[in-house]
Amino acid sequence: MARVKIVFIKIYRAWLSWYLAGGYGYYLGISDVIRVKGKIKKLDSIIYNYNKNKEN
Repeated sequence: MARVKIVFIKIYRAWLSWYLAGGYGYYLGISDVIRVKGKIKKLDSIIYNYNKNKEN
């Protein structure tokens, strides 16, 4: 049961980081996104600026 819970947490964290980083969490590193809870907003602005620059 404990093993199933660990796997579930890993999947949830992967999804959460992907969601918070707008789909770029996978590339940025799942654990990094989870660890820096206070810096998620900063991460979002970096991704936003990156996408904005890519369009122009």
